[in-house]
Amino acid sequence: MRNLDHIRRLSHALRLVVALGIVAFIAMPALLWSEPVWLRTTSTLSEHMPATLAVWQQWVGGAVATAGGLVGVWMLSALWRLFGLYGQGRIFERDNVLALRRFGLGLIAYALTSVVLTTLLVLILTMTAPVGQRILEVTVDHGQVSTLILGSVFLVIARVMDEGRLLREEQATII
Repeated sequence: MRNLDHIRRLSHALRLVVALGIVAFIAMPALLWSEPVWLRTTSTLSEHMPATLAVWQQWVGGAVATAGGLVGVWMLSALWRLFGLYGQGRIFERDNVLALRRFGLGLIAYALTSVVLTTLLVLILTMTAPVGQRILEVTVDHGQVSTLILGSVFLVIARVMDEGRLLREEQATII
């Protein structure tokens, strides 16, 4: 019982952290793309930035970056759900497995969409450059690969948890 109380408290704290992450995924793209100086100093895309950004570049870049943020929100909403279940004392249930699986899929989706979105953002940033200086850059970095692997690990863990849950349900019907 003491472990369950500890899990509940920890889950409530982690739910707060997840909520902050959700807010960041929503707010940061708009904030960064609304102020090119911030974007230039904080973004990994700064090497591709022209001296001045056209207004349309800010709007389109912000929209594309926000799309990536929405994938992050979807991913973190699965953790929000999972920690909510843990906070209620619900540990090995079907809903937990579904939330964990959705988080794993969210990580994979986030890794894959970040490759596409980074390519689009570089294209948007260099679109006003003279012909021959526009850049189409497709890169996959270690962070994206790590996120993809981590998402796959969570899918396997969800599968193992589901098998354990099924065994537990089967044993409960036998007794």
